[in-house]
Order: sequence, then C-alpha cells, then structure tokens
Amino acid sequence: MHSQHIVPNISQVPIKVSHWRTYSTKRLSRLHYHSEAELLACRGGVIGVVVNNVKHYVYDGEVIFINSRVPHETFSEIKGSKNMYIQFRIEDFLPSHSEEIAKYLAYLRRNTTKTVHIIKNPAVFNAMCAILDECKQNNLGSTNMIYANMHIICGMLSRDNVFLDYTKTDVQSLQKLLPSFNYIENNYSNDISLEEISAIAGFNKHYFCRLFKKECGIGFSEYLNLVRVFKAQKMLKNTNKTIIEIAFDTGFSSISHFNRVFKKHIGCTPTIYRRAANFNT
Repeated sequence: MHSQHIVPNISQVPIKVSHWRTYSTKRLSRLHYHSEAELLACRGGVIGVVVNNVKHYVYDGEVIFINSRVPHETFSEIKGSKNMYIQFRIEDFLPSHSEEIAKYLAYLRRNTTKTVHIIKNPAVFNAMCAILDECKQNNLGSTNMIYANMHIICGMLSRDNVFLDYTKTDVQSLQKLLPSFNYIENNYSNDISLEEISAIAGFNKHYFCRLFKKECGIGFSEYLNLVRVFKAQKMLKNTNKTIIEIAFDTGFSSISHFNRVFKKHIGCTPTIYRRAANFNT
C-alpha cells in the first residue's frame, strides 16, 4: 500500500478531476490512500472498490464516496467499464464560522463522515459530469460553475447523512468550547478527566457533556481519541519511534487500545500506515 500526494489540477479550485478512462487491465489502482476524500463515478460497466477487505460495486450512473485516509483499491469488473473521479477536502466546501474554529471543525467533520458510501442519486453523478465539462471548456465563469456543482455535491452528501453539515452550528456555543479544544491540543498525551476538561471550559461536567455532544456531534472522549490518532499519524510518518512509544506518547493506555482506535479512524493499523507512509519517502 502507498500514500498518494494529491495535486489540484483545476485553476483556482482546490480539487483534482480526472477524465473518463477505460483501462485494459482489471486492476485500476493498487491499495493506496490519500488525505483527500474521493468521489468515483462509473459509466457503462461496473467498478469494484475494495475497502477493509470488502468489495463494493459501483454500477453505471452511480458514484462511490471514499473518505480521506481510507485505504482502498479499484478494479474494472466488466471489460469497457469507464470511471472518473474527483478528489477534494471536505472542509474546503463546507463553511466555517471563523478561522479560529476551522481546524476543530475539520477534525469533527472527518470523524462524522462515513468511511465509504454508494451514491445512487443522479444529481451527484450529473454534477460530477458538469464539473468535468466545465474543466474541458474552460469558459468564462467555469470556476464559479465548478464551485457551484461542488456545493451541490456536498449538499447532497450532507442530506444523505454521508457527513454532517455544520452550517447550523451555534457559533456562540462552539466558542464556549474553545478553551477545552485548546487544552486538549496541548495536553493530549496526559490523562485528561471529564472533571478536568469541564472545569477548563467553566461548566459542570453534565452540562459540558451535553454541550460538547450537541455542538460537535461526538462525545469528549471520542474527540480526545481522534486528536491522539492524528498526532500519532504525524509521529508514524516523521519519527523513528516504535509504535509502542508512539501509543504512550499520544496518551493511549495500551497498545491494543491504540491499535483499535487508530484502525477505527484511519482504516488500517499503525504498522500498515507507517509502511505506506514510508513507501513514498
């Protein structure tokens, strides 16, 4: 498995778009992952996408959504099958209320996004085709049309509960949680209790739990583990520390707990992730 570095290929729009392609071989891509989410559309055949050893079939006119950092490989199940894809960061097309909370919303959005999802809504397929047409024509206003279609896609994905749309987030309530976000960011390696973090935010633990769950979509403990996993990712890529050392340095109490939580959020074990990260170095 290897990691891919995605370079946007559309002027002024942070996405990568491929053309419709027909391959002569059955395997379209070997096992890989990337930091961007991916929409893969099928035309005139069947495309197979393997995620966590489960094969998902994408038929003519359908689209499969693959979340960021999820290892996957693709196959042409019928000769002559065509596919095209769009790779993008979800946070680039969902509004954030301020720069101060943008990075926390990016964490939360990724955590509340499905790993993989088959989309049969023709509006998503048509929007992807429209984006590709605009890329080819490159007419006046094409950039705006591409953005508009990306927003349509994200709106449809939010409506289908593929990921949460935070446009209705209570900004004032979320601002109240900033001290706890910042504290977690700086103390994730320590054992942070509910009593401690709720006191940092200035609330009793019962109100803090309700507020955190309401505004973030996940509980405090799950968010803390998510931050720890993201910190572990960086250590796996950028240091020579052992996996056991990284587990304890990021606040996990055991290697088994670290492996379980890491695989839940990233889609593979820390060992496989490090092996893939080292492939491109």
